[in-house]
Amino acid sequence: MKKLMMVILVLHLYFFLNPAVALYAETREIVADGTYIMGDGETPMIAEGRAVEQAKRYAVEQAGTYVKSYSRVNNFVIAEDEIEVLASGMLEITILDKKRTVEGEAIKFWVKIKATVRPDKIDVIVERIRENGISQEYAQMKDAYDKAQAELTKLKEQLAAAKEEPERKKIIGEFGAQEKQFRTHQLFSDALSAFSAGRMDEAFELVGRTVAENPAFYQAYVLRGFLYFKQEEYDKAILDFDKVMALTPPNAARAYAGRGMSYSAKSRFKDAITDLTQALQLNPGFPKDLEDSIHGHLGRSLFAEGFLRQAKHHLLIACKDSNHRYCKALRSPRLQNLQ
Repeated sequence: MKKLMMVILVLHLYFFLNPAVALYAETREIVADGTYIMGDGETPMIAEGRAVEQAKRYAVEQAGTYVKSYSRVNNFVIAEDEIEVLASGMLEITILDKKRTVEGEAIKFWVKIKATVRPDKIDVIVERIRENGISQEYAQMKDAYDKAQAELTKLKEQLAAAKEEPERKKIIGEFGAQEKQFRTHQLFSDALSAFSAGRMDEAFELVGRTVAENPAFYQAYVLRGFLYFKQEEYDKAILDFDKVMALTPPNAARAYAGRGMSYSAKSRFKDAITDLTQALQLNPGFPKDLEDSIHGHLGRSLFAEGFLRQAKHHLLIACKDSNHRYCKALRSPRLQNLQ
C-alpha cells in the first residue's frame, strides 16, 4: 500500500512540475466556423460545403499549431510538410450548427463545427502518412484547392461585370465545372484524412464516392490502390493502378510503386522489377518510408530472379535497423558470400 501511495505521489509531482506533459497528453477540442455567400449559378449544397471547408481549414490550422507544440514537448520529430496532413488526420469533425440567412439578393451560409484532436494517435498517423507518401498527395490537393478558389473569385468578378445575357449564361455555366471540381476535392481530402487516421472503411467509402463523382480523377485510384494493398487485396490494387496508367497522369510514379509492390507480394517478380525500377526513375524523391518499401520489394524481387548484386544494393538501402525485415533478407548466405 505504501508503494502504491508513493507511485501516485510521484505521478502527481511529475505532472505538477511538468504541466506541459499533462497539457499535451489530453484530447483537445477546437470550435470553428465558416461562412460563404452563394452567388448566381451556384447550388445550395456546394455553397454549404464551401462554408464547411472554410471551418475545417481553420480547425486544421489550429490543430497544426497544437501538433508543433506536442512534438516539441515530446521530442517527436515531424517534418514541416507533414504537419498539416497530420493535423487533418488527427481531427474528428462534428457539425454543431448551421444556418442560412438572406443578405440582399444573396444567401449566406454559416456552419459551426467541433474538431476533436486526439494526440494518442500521432505516432501511428505519422508512420502511415510516411509509408504511403500522403504528404505529397495532400500538398497537391491543397494547391489545387487554392487555385480553384482563385478561379472562382475571378469567375464571380467576370459575372458581376458582364452586361449581356449570353455572356452571363456562359459564365454561369462554368460554375458547374467549378462545383464538380470542389466536390471532388472535398471528398478526396476527407478520404485522405480518414486513411491517415486508420479509418479504412470510411476511406474506402469516400474514395468510391470520389471516383463516382469524377471518374477521371486519377489520384482517387492511387489512394484506393494503396488501400487494397494494405488489405492484401493485390489483384484489386493492380486494377486500380492499371486505371491510373490508362489516365496518363503527369506523374505516375506512385502508381508504378504501388503496382510494383503488389506484383512483388504476388511473387510476380519480373513485373515487379519493371514497375519498381520505373517508379524510382520517375521520382527519386519519394518520402523515406515509401522509398524504403520500394527498394525492399525491388531487392526481394531481384533476389528471387537471381540478380544478387542488384538485390543486395536495394536491400541495403531499405535496411533501416538490424531488426527490419529487409535487413533479415541480407543475412541470406547467398548475399553474405558476395564479394
